[in-house]
Amino acid sequence: MRFPTVSLRWLLPVLIVVPFSVVGLASYFVAVADKREVLLDAAERELRGAVASLARASERLIRSDPSLLRQELTLLALEPNLAGGAIVDDQGLVLHATRFASVGEPAVRALDFFQPSIDTALQRSTAVIARPKDRQEIIVALMRFAMPADSGELRSSNYGVAYLCFDLSDAIATARKSALRVHLPEAVLNVLVAALLAWAMVARIAIPLQRLNAATKRLAEGGFSSPLPGEVTKEIDTLAASFNHMSSRLKQSMEQSDSSARHMQAVIDNVLEAIVTIDERGRIQSFNQAAEKIFGFRADEVVGVNVSILMPGEISRHHDEYLARYQRTKEAHVIGFGRETTGRRRDGEEFPVELSVSEISKDGRPLYVGLLRDLSERNRVDRMKREFISTVSHELRTPLTSVVASLRLLASGALGTLPPKGQRLIEIAAINSGQLSNLINDLLDLEKIAAGKMSFDLQPQPVGQLLAEAVAASTPNAGQRGIEFKLLDDSSGAEVRIDASRLTQVLSNFLSNAIKFSPANERVDVAARLHEGDLRIEVRDRGPGVPAEFRDRIFQKFSQADSSDTRKLGGTGLGLAISKELVERMGGKIGFESEKGAGALFFCTFPLA
Repeated sequence: MRFPTVSLRWLLPVLIVVPFSVVGLASYFVAVADKREVLLDAAERELRGAVASLARASERLIRSDPSLLRQELTLLALEPNLAGGAIVDDQGLVLHATRFASVGEPAVRALDFFQPSIDTALQRSTAVIARPKDRQEIIVALMRFAMPADSGELRSSNYGVAYLCFDLSDAIATARKSALRVHLPEAVLNVLVAALLAWAMVARIAIPLQRLNAATKRLAEGGFSSPLPGEVTKEIDTLAASFNHMSSRLKQSMEQSDSSARHMQAVIDNVLEAIVTIDERGRIQSFNQAAEKIFGFRADEVVGVNVSILMPGEISRHHDEYLARYQRTKEAHVIGFGRETTGRRRDGEEFPVELSVSEISKDGRPLYVGLLRDLSERNRVDRMKREFISTVSHELRTPLTSVVASLRLLASGALGTLPPKGQRLIEIAAINSGQLSNLINDLLDLEKIAAGKMSFDLQPQPVGQLLAEAVAASTPNAGQRGIEFKLLDDSSGAEVRIDASRLTQVLSNFLSNAIKFSPANERVDVAARLHEGDLRIEVRDRGPGVPAEFRDRIFQKFSQADSSDTRKLGGTGLGLAISKELVERMGGKIGFESEKGAGALFFCTFPLA
């Protein structure tokens, strides 16, 4: 399913304004809910006392002084929340009621919400309180009382019921209005702050990118004479300058080979999946239009020719050998699998392709069907995505750092004491902003790694001190959950060739994950030891372990064992992916050991210096 694209100019304000608005609405609804519960609890206590008083009066006065009992009901009717009150005899008939029309009628028909609770009330000597499921603002109280004894009886065995019903609809509505008056200014302020922030981001990011997009469209239509102006931000200004340079170079190239460029553009615009079939000797049997467009050959030029014509030199030389070996052994290396490889166009150009091959039978003879997709455009888009992520991340980091610092200052109480609810909202905002800052830093690290811009200062050194510093840095975070670190250095001072800061980053990711997934008040073991001629660093937790279905993806970007992990524990799904890249670029290996329910051990190993 493909989701519709949305302009960044509109998406950024929505992503900023909506959370701020949600916070304001949430505070309003929380306040209303709290007030509602307070009202209901107070009303329930009042109603319990009132119905008990009415039951006692009924037991005394039901025959001796009915007028006084009616006066009691009349006084109760003055209660603003009272929706109804009645005295019901042992025959289930209404003897007295605040609504005179109910007198003499069966209680189950004349009294609202009477039927569900009558059986329970008759079995208990205390008041029974009920709230109808569909009308939570209604509270009904029932309490039995002994009817006067008949002649010959010491005490009556029959019971009547005192009935009271409170309707808190008006009180709750008033509470809502009061909460609205209190929280509306707060919500408006939140939206205004969000709108200002959104406007700033749109002006600094979305509008320049929109101009770049428009220029790109003009360029695609042949408009080379409209250079982009300088922009506010350094990164986008650099991007605009690069675009202008590219446009100039492209114009020169187009002028030199206009016809060739139009042909190539037509090929790119019409790229579809190519289907090529070959026989058991590697000769092409069919070549569809998409294949013609991708490779530049006409079908009549390649049908009957060995498929190696579509492959670069090294692959071409060994293809027939691979095919013959498969037919002898049926040991598949390509057939039945999807893989990325390299193709060769008619003009000799090599390009990345995604290839999947399946075997079918035709007239008793094998036929191999290759499905190919040109990955040139995808790779270009991937580069653009990386560049975009880098640009946006750089632009977000500076204002976000200020936001995080401001929120933490407010949360600390340095600027004055906040109301408890405001304090909680500030703390939540500070936590979420910190997580967003971590995500941006991780994205920048990934971009640097992918672009080959991350530098490594590899020096021989022992890891014991680095391990102790990493544990010390993570101890405050662990202490919040009562987690204790046990550090064991059995490396005997052995040295490995590493970048100290990058190894510290890896250890921080290991320890952070161990803290997240360990039960409270547990222990995390951290060790460095010699292992099979290498130095091995280990972090072991006692959490639930890594699910079997997730183990193949654990070091992939944005991978998490459960889609709710980010919300429950925080994290970006990038830490282990970054750690793997860092360890491998320092010449080491990374891995893990885990059993479900028995914790997980993450490790990295490095050759001794």
